[in-house]
Amino acid sequence: MSISRKVLLGSLSVSVVSVLLTALITAGVGFNIAESVIENEARKALITQRESQKDFIHSYLQTIKHELKAFSASHSVVDSAEGFIASYDDFPKTVSSNEISDKLEDYYTGQFGATYAESNPGSSLSPGNLLNSISDKARLMQYHFIADNANPLGQKDALDSLDFSSDYNEVHKEYHPEFRKHLNEFQYYDIFLIDIDSGEIIYSVFKELDYATSLLTGPYKNSDLAKVYKEAANASDPDHIAFTSFQSYTPSYEAPASFMASPVVNKQGEKIAVLAFQMPIDELNRIMTHNEQWEKSGMGYSGETYLVSQEFKAQSKSRFLVEDKENFLSALKESGVNEKTLKQIDLKNTNIGFQEIRTPGVEKALRGESGFDIFPDYRGEEVLSAYGPLEFEGSRFALLSEVDYAEAHAFAGDMIRSFAISVFIIAAIILSIVAYIAWAFSKSLSTRLNTAVEVSNAVAKGERVHIEQSSQQDEISDLMSALDRMQTELIGEFERRAEETSRVTSALKVANTNLMMADNDLNIIYLNNAVEKMFKDAESDLRKDLPKFSADNLMGVNIDVFHKNPAHQRQLLASLTQSYESTAKVGGRSFRIVANPVESENGNRLGTVVEWVDETEMLAKQAQERQEAAENVRLKQALDNVSANVMVADAERNIVYMNDAVLETLKIAEEDIQQVLPQFDANNLLGQSIDIFHKNPSHQKELLENLSAQHKANIQVGRRHMELSVNPVKTESGDRVGTVVEWKDNTEALIKRENELRVANENARLKEALENVSANVMVADYDRTIVYMNPAVIKTLKNAEAAIKSALPNFDTDNLLGQSIDQFHKNPNHQINVLDNLSGEHQAHIEVGGRHMELRVNAVANEAKERIGTVVEWFDRTNEVMIQQEVDNIVNAARAGDLSQRIAIAGKEGFFKQLSTGLNDVLDNTDTFISDMSKLFEEMAEGNLSQALSTNYQGDFENIANNANATLSKLSSVLSEIMGISSSVNESANEISQGSVDLSNRTESQASSLEETAASMEEITSTVKESEKNSDDANYEANDARVKAESGGQVVNQAVEAMKEISESSNKINDIIGVIDEIAFQTNLLALNAAVEAARAGEHGRGFAVVAGEVRTLSQRSASAAKEIKDLIRDSVNKVESGSMLVNQTGETLNGIVHSVEQVARRIESVNVAAKEQSNGIGQINQAISQMDEMTQQNAALVEETAAASRSMSDQASKMQQLVRFFRT
Repeated sequence: MSISRKVLLGSLSVSVVSVLLTALITAGVGFNIAESVIENEARKALITQRESQKDFIHSYLQTIKHELKAFSASHSVVDSAEGFIASYDDFPKTVSSNEISDKLEDYYTGQFGATYAESNPGSSLSPGNLLNSISDKARLMQYHFIADNANPLGQKDALDSLDFSSDYNEVHKEYHPEFRKHLNEFQYYDIFLIDIDSGEIIYSVFKELDYATSLLTGPYKNSDLAKVYKEAANASDPDHIAFTSFQSYTPSYEAPASFMASPVVNKQGEKIAVLAFQMPIDELNRIMTHNEQWEKSGMGYSGETYLVSQEFKAQSKSRFLVEDKENFLSALKESGVNEKTLKQIDLKNTNIGFQEIRTPGVEKALRGESGFDIFPDYRGEEVLSAYGPLEFEGSRFALLSEVDYAEAHAFAGDMIRSFAISVFIIAAIILSIVAYIAWAFSKSLSTRLNTAVEVSNAVAKGERVHIEQSSQQDEISDLMSALDRMQTELIGEFERRAEETSRVTSALKVANTNLMMADNDLNIIYLNNAVEKMFKDAESDLRKDLPKFSADNLMGVNIDVFHKNPAHQRQLLASLTQSYESTAKVGGRSFRIVANPVESENGNRLGTVVEWVDETEMLAKQAQERQEAAENVRLKQALDNVSANVMVADAERNIVYMNDAVLETLKIAEEDIQQVLPQFDANNLLGQSIDIFHKNPSHQKELLENLSAQHKANIQVGRRHMELSVNPVKTESGDRVGTVVEWKDNTEALIKRENELRVANENARLKEALENVSANVMVADYDRTIVYMNPAVIKTLKNAEAAIKSALPNFDTDNLLGQSIDQFHKNPNHQINVLDNLSGEHQAHIEVGGRHMELRVNAVANEAKERIGTVVEWFDRTNEVMIQQEVDNIVNAARAGDLSQRIAIAGKEGFFKQLSTGLNDVLDNTDTFISDMSKLFEEMAEGNLSQALSTNYQGDFENIANNANATLSKLSSVLSEIMGISSSVNESANEISQGSVDLSNRTESQASSLEETAASMEEITSTVKESEKNSDDANYEANDARVKAESGGQVVNQAVEAMKEISESSNKINDIIGVIDEIAFQTNLLALNAAVEAARAGEHGRGFAVVAGEVRTLSQRSASAAKEIKDLIRDSVNKVESGSMLVNQTGETLNGIVHSVEQVARRIESVNVAAKEQSNGIGQINQAISQMDEMTQQNAALVEETAAASRSMSDQASKMQQLVRFFRT
């Protein structure tokens, strides 16, 4: 390259680099400043949002906590818990076990199972296993309140009461509406009452599958509900609150559930139950999602706040799930979330309790740290995050407020772009000027360079171009020669590679593998025969999802046509560095796709090769095989769970299957069978021949081989009687492949019939005994129908028949047998309830037609403790009740103060006559005593104390009479003494009154003198205070003058320091000017050198010589200006030094003034102190006189009060004398 070109390029390079560096540095500094400011503002906003949300959530949780504590302590909850606990175990069984099992199984596998499977496809949960793991009591309760509940699924809480009576039903009927109202009012999902000891859920509002199960042994013993129950039950504090975060909960179809629980304490302070709330998720979501108004809440386009539990599970709904569910799920998938979790989030439309979030901010917050940082969030997006912990009842949550980094810095980018545009416009103007100079300089070289470029382009296209050799010997000529050689070598290489490519293409074309190739723009550039055939075969199916798909027109088409989300596919292929395999479903076809990058020898990406495999038929076959296997499993599970005893043998009569029922039956009979077949072992029957049960196996073999329909037989093995039902097992073509045998053990049934005969004989003996007893006995069956009456009860009812007919006209003793005992009761339902729940003796009293009957009722049970009837013993208490009523009338009259009533003796005999006479005597004696006492009190009221009781009484009446006479005697004596004392008190009171009047006059005179003295002291005090004030003012003025003088001294000192700093700065400026002068000198030398180089360049350097001359002129002017500035600064330094001397002198003078002012201030301060002491002394004297005046006034008032009291006492003594004279002793 020539020297002129080097100079040209060098000048252009220096100019461009200088301008670009200046622009880049300016833009970079501006960007950093803007970024820092925006990040700071975002940090403040996010922290504010985090703290605001924290306060909202904490307040909300505290509200629920207080509501739970208040509700658990309420009387209704305590009373309902006691009622449910007392009645739960006694809930009656009114239906058979088979009906309960059938209906519950239908509900579990039908209604619940279908809804659960729809919400959780692919789940391995077996509703049947859940049912098998609950207790009989839970089955009974769930049958009545869930399975037999006519309300639809999700509305089981609408049932208030069952259609039959029980204690539990009554409690439920009373309290369920209140609990349901509370649940709806506070929007809880469910409310539970759990027995403190057994852990059984004795009540719930919503009635899901956890109802009536045990949280200690049942299927939900490891659930979060069980966790809060155990914590609340074991807590020593009766106000303890147990709490869990949101997790999936099986009875709620795996929806997220959170629980809060507290103990229920009775009036004796004992924990009897646990009250639990299943928390509402909507309100917490509303707070965390800002009511889905993120932008209005200041969160922008990407900001959100969310909660994460200690288990790293999301506790609030993601903004991105709400706004763009498809992209949210796609982002989670790319960040590594598994398919099962994605499916749960998609189906339930929530990530709460399912999505695991483990970002740096979450981990720090769960360690108790608060802060602000930048890191990738759960989507993999860079975010600004303010994180911190949220503590509640021993649980810690991570609370995060975040916004995308891109959105937060978008404004900084706009600002920097504007700033950068301005900087680069200026730079462009400068570069345009420099470029123009460079263009003029290089114009002479452009023609030959353009020729070289045209030749290079032709060579790049593979065209051979004739290059003429130039006579000039320079770098361009060398370049043209090199291009000529290069085109010759490249064309040879192109021909070799074309031949090699043709061979590879031919091989791929006939390969069986389905191959496709796309270029870097993802356009299809190659298809082999196999892939074309595959697409042709699948064309009709693919058009279901891709209507425009054409197998004949794929070449040149972009592979985006195969994808609903091309952006994801493009991103994946763009970053492809190794083999990538995936699956795709299009139009009902399933494809396995293997993509590999195609690179050149030097590593450059040329495109992508894709291998397609149509797996549709293979996957369909696998699905069919899985379906058949599942059907076999279902059949086996069905046989395992039926109550019938089923055994299956193959065509060779070898036992190949036994269900649990038959195995259990044979195990029970094992000992009896071993008496005949000693080698028999129920656990080892599988694989053995069924011939072991028969003495003549050949007959059995012939029978089974010819079996075409059901065959029944009875066999006896030992003492066991077995009934067999045998059926052939055939294929669809009719070939027998085995035999199914159903066993039924009739041994117990035979024994039962023998026992029934024995019981019948015993009953006959009992009936004969009852016929001859004197007790009135009646027996009814289970349905309350009278089945027996002994002669004694018939006689009793015959005697009362006329009276009973007045209330029951159709009553007939002779026709009672076969009728219901309900006819004796006005409320048969109450009677039914009593008999259904009868466990011991029950006593009752009934009145029919004026006849009073006492009944003693006992249940009649069989050996299995099952009630089969009722025995009633009758007692006629009519006479006894009548005398009881007469006694009650007498007692009520006496209680009301009427002692004149008496019991009529006529018509009574024996005990009742003796009782009546005794009561009348008691009333006579009591009436006489009360009359005498009344007369005595009348005399005392008239002032006569001389009367006394003279009648002779006995017992307590005698004691009362003696005490009354003693009281009158003592009262007469006391009144006489009071009369004498009151006369003396009256005389003393008159003397005290006279003395008090004299003392009051003297005290008033003394008070007047003290008032005059106090007035004089107040005038003196006022004068001294005025002097003190003037002294204070003088002292203040002196201090102010001293402060101002000191301030002036400080100002002068500061001026001196400032002069020194100005002098130092001037010296530094002088040094800087020296540096500038030196730079100007060096620039002048560089300009001289540039001029010399330009002269050497001749014509080509003329323009650069002009520039060098201008630079030299500028450097000389800079040197001259630097010299002038240096002279001016030197003169300024001299003047500053003179000013410093004058300021120093001023400072010394001010210091003298300050000293004089301080001496004057000290003298004024001494005068001021003396004046204050004088003022304080006079003030104390004045205060003492004021206190004396006040005490004198108080004494005067006290003397007046004493005189008034003396006068009052004298008056009262006179009145007391008058009162005492009223009594006559």
